[in-house]
Amino acid sequence: MIVIRETPTYISRELCTDANINYSPDIFCYAALLERDIIGFCAFKMDGQTAIIIHAAAPADDILDGVVRAAIAGGEEKGAKYYDFTVNEEVANRLLPLGFRKSVEKEPHSIEKLFTVCKGCNK
Repeated sequence: MIVIRETPTYISRELCTDANINYSPDIFCYAALLERDIIGFCAFKMDGQTAIIIHAAAPADDILDGVVRAAIAGGEEKGAKYYDFTVNEEVANRLLPLGFRKSVEKEPHSIEKLFTVCKGCNK
């Protein structure tokens, strides 16, 4: 069974280093675990009331979707009302069919709308 949870600081640091991300204490990670193996993760940082997804990686789209949604929910727990992305083009292209889009009008997406209205129906 796959479990997704927030990682402790030392694992977040290691995940960021492996992904060539300059780790800082304001970066939070959620990882998908299959038994004890990390099979995907998503990193974000807070910018005011916005959780900014800075990296996401997973071998399958359903796992990618799960780690991104978990990170957005984690941002909401930390006070975010909105989310947005600064991921690379490859990840952005994988997120598009899952219903995630980078904000084009400098207006971040509503977390409340994602979890109460959309529920993946915007495909």
